[in-house]
Amino acid sequence: MKNRPKVFVIEPNGQGNICHYSIGLSNALSQKGFDVLLITSIFCEFQKQFKGFKLLRILRNGLLGYFYYLFAVLKLVAQKTPHVIYIQDTVFLPVEIFLFALLKNVFHCRLIYTAHKIVPHEKRLLKLFIYAYFYKIIDLVVTHNDTDRKIISDFFGIKSSKVFTVSRGNYLIFEQYFNNTPVCARRDLDLPEESHVILFFGYISRGKGLDILLKAFRELCDIIPNCKLIVAGKVFNLSYYENLIQDLNIAKNLIVDWNYIPMKQVVKYFAASNVVVLPYRKICDSPIVQMAYTFGKPIIKTVNIEDRYFKEGKNGYSVIPGDVIDLTEALIKLFSDDDKFEEMSCNVREMAEKTYSWENIVSVTESALV
Repeated sequence: MKNRPKVFVIEPNGQGNICHYSIGLSNALSQKGFDVLLITSIFCEFQKQFKGFKLLRILRNGLLGYFYYLFAVLKLVAQKTPHVIYIQDTVFLPVEIFLFALLKNVFHCRLIYTAHKIVPHEKRLLKLFIYAYFYKIIDLVVTHNDTDRKIISDFFGIKSSKVFTVSRGNYLIFEQYFNNTPVCARRDLDLPEESHVILFFGYISRGKGLDILLKAFRELCDIIPNCKLIVAGKVFNLSYYENLIQDLNIAKNLIVDWNYIPMKQVVKYFAASNVVVLPYRKICDSPIVQMAYTFGKPIIKTVNIEDRYFKEGKNGYSVIPGDVIDLTEALIKLFSDDDKFEEMSCNVREMAEKTYSWENIVSVTESALV
């Protein structure tokens, strides 16, 4: 089909949940009829070519490589004249903001930004000023929860009509990697078939509440002896968690993988688990929710995690942040009713397929062309 609207999706880092989101978005846009080019660095974990959209890998090793990357993006825009630039992440915003301003004002591209991170972790005045200007030049901002939307609208003074709250999409595009049955996954991980397996997955920081889960798991082991816990994800304070595990004397019931987890290994951990736990202290959004649902896993999450479609007892259970007893009781409740657990598993898989489809996310791109 000729004259299809052209969309460039920019994701410069090539791994992690933003990379996965960008692939799902690019696939959905292409199915909707857009001519899509995903610009990224080398995908270390994805060797298969996804159909429907084009993928361009731009090396950016070192300072010279970084400026080559910026020049390559500018040259591509000048040659291809895309209608929409869909920004998923940046490398160094203080420099790239000039590129985005140029793309908008000279090449008249519509700019959409998915605010996976709405402000810098270090809230210094200069960085906040840069983000404020960045949001002002963006035509549409996509957030994943109402809290982030309110912050962007109120704190940065952005019109609410420019900010959309859209749930994250599912991970069904990665089903080509779903080649591990629960039996095979547990055999590979040396887990007994009859054990109750809990999964904590993703980057591990203080705010993720892993320490709360470890303490709750200590209590759970005294009540349900055949429990196992998988902890998988890159950690920022390894010695703290290793000491805590030793103090709690739970190492024999744990499988730990303190590294970035490539998708093929992700599949194994999710397949082997019964439930995914998100004991986050203050974090109000996570892609792990949609990932768990895609694999048919109920969740136990803290109440601060916003999910407008979550139904207590249907998708899993909510607990109070930082409350070890509340989390322990939720795990006991989930493992004590096999029929209820099976019903939850079916519910969340159906939600992944229907509720968390990419159609709503694509509609934001369509509105940018109006």
